[in-house]
Amino acid sequence: MTTQRFRHKAPGGKNPTGVTSPLERAILAMVFLFLVASCGGSASSPNPSTPSPTLLLVLPDTPTATQWEPTFQVVANVETPLPIEIDPTHEQIQYMATVWSIDPLIPILNYHRFTPNRYDPTSGMVKYLGEFMDEVNRLYIAGFTLISIDDYLAGRVIVPPGRRPLILTFDDAIFANQIALDGDGQPSPLTAVGSLYKFSQEHPDFGFQAALFANLGDKYYGNVLRNGRWYLGEGWEEALAQTIAWSIDHNVRVYNHLYTHINLSTARDKDIQPELLRNDLALRGYLEQVGCPELIHFIRNYIALPYGVWPKSQKGIELLLGYVNPEGEPVEAVFEAGYEHTPTLAPSPYSENFSPFHLPRMAGLSRIIDWLEATAPSLPTAQQCQMLLPPDIWTQPAAVLEGEILSLVQDGQCSQGIYILENRVFRVTMEDVIQLKTID
Repeated sequence: MTTQRFRHKAPGGKNPTGVTSPLERAILAMVFLFLVASCGGSASSPNPSTPSPTLLLVLPDTPTATQWEPTFQVVANVETPLPIEIDPTHEQIQYMATVWSIDPLIPILNYHRFTPNRYDPTSGMVKYLGEFMDEVNRLYIAGFTLISIDDYLAGRVIVPPGRRPLILTFDDAIFANQIALDGDGQPSPLTAVGSLYKFSQEHPDFGFQAALFANLGDKYYGNVLRNGRWYLGEGWEEALAQTIAWSIDHNVRVYNHLYTHINLSTARDKDIQPELLRNDLALRGYLEQVGCPELIHFIRNYIALPYGVWPKSQKGIELLLGYVNPEGEPVEAVFEAGYEHTPTLAPSPYSENFSPFHLPRMAGLSRIIDWLEATAPSLPTAQQCQMLLPPDIWTQPAAVLEGEILSLVQDGQCSQGIYILENRVFRVTMEDVIQLKTID
Protein backbone atom coordinates (compact mmCIF):
# COMPACT_ATOMS: atom_id res chain seq x y z
CA MET A 1 0.00 0.00 0.00
CA THR A 2 1.21 3.52 -0.78
CA THR A 3 0.43 6.32 1.65
CA GLN A 4 -0.52 9.56 -0.08
CA ARG A 5 -2.08 12.84 0.86
CA PHE A 6 -5.24 12.98 -1.26
CA ARG A 7 -7.30 15.82 -2.70
CA HIS A 8 -10.82 15.00 -4.10
CA LYS A 9 -12.91 17.05 -6.48
CA ALA A 10 -16.49 15.92 -6.44
CA PRO A 11 -17.92 15.08 -9.92
CA GLY A 12 -21.37 16.03 -11.07
CA GLY A 13 -24.13 13.34 -11.25
CA LYS A 14 -27.70 12.39 -10.43
CA ASN A 15 -26.96 11.87 -6.75
CA PRO A 16 -27.74 15.28 -5.17
CA THR A 17 -24.79 14.88 -2.85
CA GLY A 18 -22.42 14.12 -5.69
CA VAL A 19 -21.27 10.97 -3.82
CA THR A 20 -21.30 7.97 -6.11
CA SER A 21 -18.67 5.58 -4.69
CA PRO A 22 -17.28 4.25 -1.40
CA LEU A 23 -14.17 6.34 -1.97
CA GLU A 24 -16.19 9.52 -2.28
CA ARG A 25 -18.24 8.67 0.79
CA ALA A 26 -15.03 8.12 2.74
CA ILE A 27 -13.67 11.43 1.63
CA LEU A 28 -16.85 13.20 2.65
CA ALA A 29 -16.75 11.56 6.06
CA MET A 30 -13.15 12.61 6.55
CA VAL A 31 -14.00 16.22 5.70
CA PHE A 32 -16.91 16.17 8.12
CA LEU A 33 -14.75 14.88 10.95
CA PHE A 34 -12.15 17.57 10.23
CA LEU A 35 -14.78 20.33 10.39
CA VAL A 36 -16.16 19.04 13.68
CA ALA A 37 -12.73 18.87 15.22
CA SER A 38 -11.88 22.35 13.99
CA CYS A 39 -15.02 23.91 15.47
CA GLY A 40 -14.68 22.19 18.85
CA GLY A 41 -18.05 20.49 18.39
CA SER A 42 -17.39 17.74 20.93
CA ALA A 43 -17.25 18.03 24.68
CA SER A 44 -14.32 15.68 24.61
CA SER A 45 -12.37 17.78 22.15
CA PRO A 46 -8.68 17.91 22.96
CA ASN A 47 -7.09 20.93 24.61
CA PRO A 48 -6.47 23.64 22.00
CA SER A 49 -2.76 23.45 22.79
CA THR A 50 -2.70 19.73 21.91
CA PRO A 51 -2.26 19.08 18.18
CA SER A 52 -4.89 16.91 16.44
CA PRO A 53 -3.92 13.67 14.72
CA THR A 54 -3.32 13.75 10.99
CA LEU A 55 -5.39 11.25 8.92
CA LEU A 56 -3.87 9.85 5.78
CA LEU A 57 -5.84 8.05 3.08
CA VAL A 58 -4.23 4.73 2.23
CA LEU A 59 -4.39 3.67 -1.45
CA PRO A 60 -3.48 0.27 -2.89
CA ASP A 61 -0.09 -0.08 -4.53
CA THR A 62 -1.74 -1.59 -7.62
CA PRO A 63 -5.26 -0.82 -8.81
CA THR A 64 -7.57 -3.86 -8.82
CA ALA A 65 -10.92 -4.61 -10.42
CA THR A 66 -12.43 -5.62 -7.08
CA GLN A 67 -14.34 -3.17 -4.98
CA TRP A 68 -11.95 -1.25 -2.79
CA GLU A 69 -12.91 0.25 0.53
CA PRO A 70 -10.76 3.14 1.68
CA THR A 71 -8.83 2.88 4.92
CA PHE A 72 -7.26 5.58 7.02
CA GLN A 73 -4.02 5.73 9.03
CA VAL A 74 -3.19 7.99 11.97
CA VAL A 75 0.43 8.91 11.41
CA ALA A 76 1.25 11.31 14.24
CA ASN A 77 0.29 14.31 16.22
CA VAL A 78 1.52 17.12 14.01
CA GLU A 79 1.70 20.64 15.38
CA THR A 80 1.06 23.36 12.86
CA PRO A 81 4.15 25.60 12.80
CA LEU A 82 3.69 29.26 13.65
CA PRO A 83 5.05 31.92 11.32
CA ILE A 84 8.61 32.99 12.20
CA GLU A 85 9.31 36.69 12.64
CA ILE A 86 12.92 37.54 11.77
CA ASP A 87 14.60 40.43 13.58
CA PRO A 88 16.85 42.17 11.05
CA THR A 89 19.47 42.71 13.80
CA HIS A 90 19.23 39.18 15.15
CA GLU A 91 22.35 38.09 13.32
CA GLN A 92 24.37 41.23 14.16
CA ILE A 93 26.73 42.06 16.99
CA GLN A 94 27.28 45.52 18.44
CA TYR A 95 30.82 46.88 18.38
CA MET A 96 32.13 50.18 19.66
CA ALA A 97 35.06 51.73 17.79
CA THR A 98 37.31 54.39 19.32
CA VAL A 99 37.65 57.26 16.84
CA TRP A 100 40.24 60.05 16.68
CA SER A 101 39.22 62.91 14.40
CA ILE A 102 42.91 63.74 13.96
CA ASP A 103 46.04 61.85 14.86
CA PRO A 104 46.53 62.05 18.65
CA LEU A 105 49.83 63.40 19.98
CA ILE A 106 50.88 61.80 23.26
CA PRO A 107 52.41 63.66 26.22
CA ILE A 108 54.95 61.45 28.02
CA LEU A 109 56.00 62.80 31.43
CA ASN A 110 59.18 61.75 33.18
CA TYR A 111 59.61 61.82 36.98
CA HIS A 112 62.37 60.65 39.31
CA ARG A 113 62.27 60.82 43.11
CA PHE A 114 59.70 62.00 45.66
CA THR A 115 60.20 63.21 49.22
CA PRO A 116 58.13 65.06 51.79
CA ASN A 117 60.84 67.58 52.59
CA ARG A 118 63.16 68.06 49.63
CA TYR A 119 62.47 69.87 46.40
CA ASP A 120 64.50 70.58 43.28
CA PRO A 121 62.53 72.97 41.03
CA THR A 122 65.22 73.27 38.35
CA SER A 123 65.75 69.68 37.20
CA GLY A 124 62.67 67.93 38.48
CA MET A 125 64.86 65.17 39.88
CA VAL A 126 63.25 65.45 43.31
CA LYS A 127 59.67 66.53 43.89
CA TYR A 128 57.34 66.88 46.82
CA LEU A 129 54.93 63.96 46.82
CA GLY A 130 52.04 66.32 47.52
CA GLU A 131 52.94 68.50 44.56
CA PHE A 132 53.08 65.45 42.30
CA MET A 133 49.56 64.45 43.27
CA ASP A 134 48.36 68.03 42.76
CA GLU A 135 49.75 67.83 39.22
CA VAL A 136 48.01 64.49 38.68
CA ASN A 137 44.70 66.02 39.73
CA ARG A 138 45.20 69.00 37.42
CA LEU A 139 45.92 66.70 34.49
CA TYR A 140 42.84 64.65 35.31
CA ILE A 141 40.66 67.77 35.33
CA ALA A 142 42.23 68.78 31.99
CA GLY A 143 40.80 65.58 30.51
CA PHE A 144 43.79 63.24 30.47
CA THR A 145 43.61 59.47 31.01
CA LEU A 146 46.60 57.19 31.47
CA ILE A 147 47.60 54.66 28.82
CA SER A 148 50.53 52.25 28.82
CA ILE A 149 53.66 52.41 26.71
CA ASP A 150 52.73 48.99 25.33
CA ASP A 151 49.36 50.25 24.09
CA TYR A 152 50.87 53.43 22.66
CA LEU A 153 53.48 51.56 20.63
CA ALA A 154 50.94 48.97 19.48
CA GLY A 155 48.55 51.70 18.29
CA ARG A 156 45.92 50.85 20.92
CA VAL A 157 45.30 54.45 21.96
CA ILE A 158 41.98 53.95 23.73
CA VAL A 159 40.57 56.21 26.44
CA PRO A 160 36.97 56.99 27.49
CA PRO A 161 35.00 59.32 25.17
CA GLY A 162 35.89 62.96 25.63
CA ARG A 163 39.30 62.25 27.18
CA ARG A 164 42.95 62.45 26.06
CA PRO A 165 45.87 60.01 26.42
CA LEU A 166 48.78 60.54 28.83
CA ILE A 167 51.82 58.39 29.71
CA LEU A 168 53.68 58.56 33.04
CA THR A 169 57.23 57.24 33.41
CA PHE A 170 59.63 57.09 36.36
CA ASP A 171 63.40 56.90 35.82
CA ASP A 172 66.16 55.57 38.07
CA ALA A 173 63.82 52.95 39.48
CA ILE A 174 63.41 51.44 41.84
CA PHE A 175 63.40 53.79 44.82
CA ALA A 176 61.01 53.09 47.65
CA ASN A 177 59.67 56.65 47.39
CA GLN A 178 58.56 55.71 43.86
CA ILE A 179 56.81 52.53 45.00
CA ALA A 180 56.86 50.36 48.11
CA LEU A 181 54.40 47.88 49.58
CA ASP A 182 52.87 48.22 53.01
CA GLY A 183 52.30 45.43 55.53
CA ASP A 184 49.18 44.31 53.64
CA GLY A 185 51.04 43.94 50.36
CA GLN A 186 49.43 47.06 48.89
CA PRO A 187 51.28 50.09 47.49
CA SER A 188 51.98 52.60 50.23
CA PRO A 189 50.19 55.96 49.85
CA LEU A 190 53.48 57.51 51.00
CA THR A 191 54.93 56.68 47.57
CA ALA A 192 54.25 58.16 44.13
CA VAL A 193 52.81 55.00 42.57
CA GLY A 194 50.87 54.21 45.73
CA SER A 195 49.29 57.67 45.70
CA LEU A 196 48.57 57.29 42.00
CA TYR A 197 46.94 53.92 42.69
CA LYS A 198 44.63 55.41 45.32
CA PHE A 199 43.74 58.29 43.00
CA SER A 200 42.83 55.90 40.17
CA GLN A 201 40.47 54.00 42.48
CA GLU A 202 38.70 57.25 43.26
CA HIS A 203 38.76 58.32 39.59
CA PRO A 204 38.49 55.17 37.47
CA ASP A 205 38.27 57.16 34.23
CA PHE A 206 41.84 58.35 34.88
CA GLY A 207 43.14 54.77 34.77
CA PHE A 208 46.20 53.20 36.36
CA GLN A 209 49.19 52.71 34.06
CA ALA A 210 52.84 53.65 34.47
CA ALA A 211 56.37 52.64 33.48
CA LEU A 212 59.41 52.21 35.72
CA PHE A 213 62.78 52.41 33.96
CA ALA A 214 65.06 50.52 36.31
CA ASN A 215 68.80 50.56 36.89
CA LEU A 216 69.13 47.78 39.43
CA GLY A 217 72.88 47.69 39.91
CA ASP A 218 73.68 51.09 41.39
CA LYS A 219 71.38 51.34 44.42
CA TYR A 220 69.93 49.55 47.39
CA TYR A 221 66.22 49.54 48.11
CA GLY A 222 64.90 51.33 51.17
CA ASN A 223 62.31 49.10 52.77
CA VAL A 224 61.94 50.74 56.20
CA LEU A 225 59.91 53.94 56.62
CA ARG A 226 60.97 56.40 59.35
CA ASN A 227 59.68 59.95 59.67
CA GLY A 228 58.54 60.03 56.09
CA ARG A 229 61.81 58.67 54.66
CA TRP A 230 62.75 55.21 53.44
CA TYR A 231 65.85 53.52 54.85
CA LEU A 232 67.70 50.32 54.06
CA GLY A 233 66.70 47.46 56.32
CA GLU A 234 67.04 43.72 56.62
CA GLY A 235 65.34 41.82 53.81
CA TRP A 236 65.49 44.71 51.37
CA GLU A 237 66.09 42.43 48.37
CA GLU A 238 63.02 40.34 49.14
CA ALA A 239 61.00 43.55 49.56
CA LEU A 240 62.29 44.83 46.23
CA ALA A 241 61.40 41.55 44.51
CA GLN A 242 57.86 41.63 45.93
CA THR A 243 57.48 45.25 44.85
CA ILE A 244 58.62 44.49 41.29
CA ALA A 245 56.19 41.56 41.05
CA TRP A 246 53.26 43.63 42.33
CA SER A 247 54.12 46.45 39.94
CA ILE A 248 54.27 44.34 36.81
CA ASP A 249 51.11 42.47 37.81
CA HIS A 250 49.23 45.78 38.20
CA ASN A 251 50.13 47.54 34.94
CA VAL A 252 53.20 49.31 36.29
CA ARG A 253 55.68 47.73 33.93
CA VAL A 254 59.44 47.70 34.44
CA TYR A 255 61.92 48.33 31.62
CA ASN A 256 65.65 48.88 31.05
CA HIS A 257 67.61 51.93 32.21
CA LEU A 258 71.00 50.13 32.13
CA TYR A 259 72.42 48.33 35.14
CA THR A 260 74.61 51.07 36.63
CA HIS A 261 73.12 54.07 34.78
CA ILE A 262 76.28 54.67 32.75
CA ASN A 263 76.67 57.82 30.66
CA LEU A 264 76.54 56.46 27.12
CA SER A 265 78.28 59.52 25.68
CA THR A 266 81.47 58.61 27.58
CA ALA A 267 81.08 54.85 28.03
CA ARG A 268 83.09 52.31 26.10
CA ASP A 269 81.13 50.73 23.27
CA LYS A 270 81.89 47.24 24.55
CA ASP A 271 80.14 48.01 27.87
CA ILE A 272 76.77 48.93 26.38
CA GLN A 273 75.23 45.53 25.77
CA PRO A 274 76.58 43.95 28.99
CA GLU A 275 74.96 46.80 30.95
CA LEU A 276 71.65 46.12 29.28
CA LEU A 277 71.92 42.36 29.77
CA ARG A 278 72.91 42.53 33.45
CA ASN A 279 69.91 44.73 34.17
CA ASP A 280 67.57 42.38 32.33
CA LEU A 281 68.95 39.34 34.16
CA ALA A 282 68.64 41.07 37.54
CA LEU A 283 65.04 42.00 36.84
CA ARG A 284 64.14 38.45 35.86
CA GLY A 285 66.05 37.11 38.84
CA TYR A 286 63.86 39.10 41.24
CA LEU A 287 60.72 37.68 39.65
CA GLU A 288 62.11 34.17 39.93
CA GLN A 289 63.01 34.82 43.56
CA VAL A 290 59.36 35.44 44.53
CA GLY A 291 57.95 32.68 42.36
CA CYS A 292 56.53 34.87 39.59
CA PRO A 293 58.39 33.81 36.42
CA GLU A 294 55.17 34.15 34.41
CA LEU A 295 55.45 37.94 34.75
CA ILE A 296 58.60 37.94 32.63
CA HIS A 297 56.26 37.80 29.67
CA PHE A 298 55.34 41.46 30.31
CA ILE A 299 58.92 42.77 30.19
CA ARG A 300 59.43 44.31 26.77
CA ASN A 301 62.74 45.39 25.33
CA TYR A 302 62.36 49.15 25.83
CA ILE A 303 65.32 51.35 26.79
CA ALA A 304 65.40 54.75 28.50
CA LEU A 305 68.69 56.52 27.86
CA PRO A 306 70.53 57.46 31.08
CA TYR A 307 70.89 61.27 31.20
CA GLY A 308 68.99 61.29 27.92
CA VAL A 309 72.15 60.92 25.84
CA TRP A 310 73.12 58.53 23.05
CA PRO A 311 76.45 56.71 22.61
CA LYS A 312 79.16 58.93 21.16
CA SER A 313 80.01 56.64 18.25
CA GLN A 314 77.97 55.17 15.43
CA LYS A 315 79.16 51.74 16.50
CA GLY A 316 77.86 52.41 20.01
CA ILE A 317 74.47 53.42 18.63
CA GLU A 318 74.35 50.26 16.56
CA LEU A 319 75.23 48.14 19.60
CA LEU A 320 72.49 49.80 21.63
CA LEU A 321 69.84 49.31 18.94
CA GLY A 322 71.14 45.81 18.19
CA TYR A 323 70.75 44.54 21.74
CA VAL A 324 68.67 41.35 22.08
CA ASN A 325 67.11 40.53 25.46
CA PRO A 326 67.23 37.08 27.16
CA GLU A 327 64.04 36.04 25.32
CA GLY A 328 65.64 36.85 21.98
CA GLU A 329 63.56 40.00 21.38
CA PRO A 330 65.15 43.03 19.69
CA VAL A 331 64.96 46.60 20.94
CA GLU A 332 61.45 47.92 20.29
CA ALA A 333 61.68 51.48 21.58
CA VAL A 334 64.13 54.05 22.93
CA PHE A 335 63.02 56.90 25.21
CA GLU A 336 64.90 60.14 25.68
CA ALA A 337 64.92 62.00 28.98
CA GLY A 338 63.46 65.44 28.41
CA TYR A 339 66.13 67.25 30.35
CA GLU A 340 66.02 70.07 27.82
CA HIS A 341 62.70 71.03 29.40
CA THR A 342 61.19 71.82 26.02
CA PRO A 343 57.50 70.95 25.75
CA THR A 344 57.45 68.17 23.17
CA LEU A 345 54.62 65.75 22.49
CA ALA A 346 55.35 62.23 21.31
CA PRO A 347 54.21 61.56 17.74
CA SER A 348 51.08 59.71 16.76
CA PRO A 349 51.71 55.97 16.32
CA TYR A 350 49.56 56.22 13.17
CA SER A 351 51.74 58.71 11.30
CA GLU A 352 53.76 57.47 8.35
CA ASN A 353 57.04 58.78 9.76
CA PHE A 354 56.52 57.42 13.28
CA SER A 355 59.72 56.03 14.78
CA PRO A 356 59.80 54.30 18.18
CA PHE A 357 63.54 54.87 18.57
CA HIS A 358 63.49 58.61 19.34
CA LEU A 359 60.55 59.08 21.68
CA PRO A 360 60.56 62.40 23.52
CA ARG A 361 59.59 62.82 27.15
CA MET A 362 59.01 65.94 29.20
CA ALA A 363 60.44 66.44 32.67
CA GLY A 364 57.75 66.65 35.33
CA LEU A 365 58.38 70.33 36.05
CA SER A 366 55.73 72.76 37.24
CA ARG A 367 56.01 74.88 34.13
CA ILE A 368 55.66 71.80 31.90
CA ILE A 369 52.47 70.87 33.73
CA ASP A 370 51.24 74.47 33.30
CA TRP A 371 51.93 74.26 29.56
CA LEU A 372 50.26 70.87 29.21
CA GLU A 373 47.20 72.06 31.12
CA ALA A 374 46.90 75.11 28.84
CA THR A 375 47.50 73.04 25.68
CA ALA A 376 44.96 70.33 26.50
CA PRO A 377 41.92 72.03 24.86
CA SER A 378 43.72 72.00 21.49
CA LEU A 379 44.43 68.27 21.65
CA PRO A 380 41.84 65.84 20.23
CA THR A 381 39.60 63.78 22.48
CA ALA A 382 38.40 60.25 21.89
CA GLN A 383 35.05 59.68 20.20
CA GLN A 384 33.07 56.50 19.66
CA CYS A 385 31.24 54.95 16.72
CA GLN A 386 28.65 52.25 17.33
CA MET A 387 28.47 49.50 14.70
CA LEU A 388 26.15 46.55 14.14
CA LEU A 389 28.16 43.95 12.28
CA PRO A 390 27.54 40.35 11.21
CA PRO A 391 29.15 37.77 13.50
CA ASP A 392 31.29 36.42 10.66
CA ILE A 393 32.65 39.84 9.69
CA TRP A 394 36.16 38.92 10.89
CA THR A 395 36.34 35.94 8.54
CA GLN A 396 35.21 37.95 5.55
CA PRO A 397 37.58 39.75 3.18
CA ALA A 398 38.87 43.03 4.62
CA ALA A 399 36.90 44.97 2.00
CA VAL A 400 33.63 43.85 3.61
CA LEU A 401 34.45 45.45 6.98
CA GLU A 402 35.91 48.51 5.33
CA GLY A 403 32.71 48.91 3.35
CA GLU A 404 30.63 48.76 6.54
CA ILE A 405 32.75 51.50 8.12
CA LEU A 406 32.65 53.68 5.01
CA SER A 407 28.85 53.44 4.85
CA LEU A 408 28.53 54.70 8.43
CA VAL A 409 30.77 57.68 7.68
CA GLN A 410 29.09 58.55 4.39
CA ASP A 411 25.68 58.32 6.06
CA GLY A 412 26.82 60.80 8.70
CA GLN A 413 26.50 58.34 11.58
CA CYS A 414 30.23 58.48 12.40
CA SER A 415 33.05 60.92 11.70
CA GLN A 416 36.21 60.66 9.66
CA GLY A 417 39.51 59.89 11.36
CA ILE A 418 41.46 57.05 12.95
CA TYR A 419 39.32 54.01 13.88
CA ILE A 420 40.40 51.45 16.46
CA LEU A 421 38.05 48.48 16.17
CA GLU A 422 38.91 45.32 18.06
CA ASN A 423 42.47 44.54 16.93
CA ARG A 424 42.49 46.62 13.74
CA VAL A 425 43.28 50.26 13.05
CA PHE A 426 41.90 52.15 10.05
CA ARG A 427 42.26 55.61 8.58
CA VAL A 428 38.82 56.67 7.34
CA THR A 429 37.82 59.49 5.00
CA MET A 430 34.60 60.19 3.12
CA GLU A 431 36.09 58.43 0.11
CA ASP A 432 38.15 55.57 1.45
CA VAL A 433 39.05 53.24 4.34
CA ILE A 434 42.65 52.09 4.71
CA GLN A 435 43.75 49.55 7.30
CA LEU A 436 46.89 50.85 8.99
CA LYS A 437 47.80 47.93 11.24
CA THR A 438 46.70 44.89 13.15
CA ILE A 439 47.26 45.02 16.89
CA ASP A 440 48.85 41.91 18.38
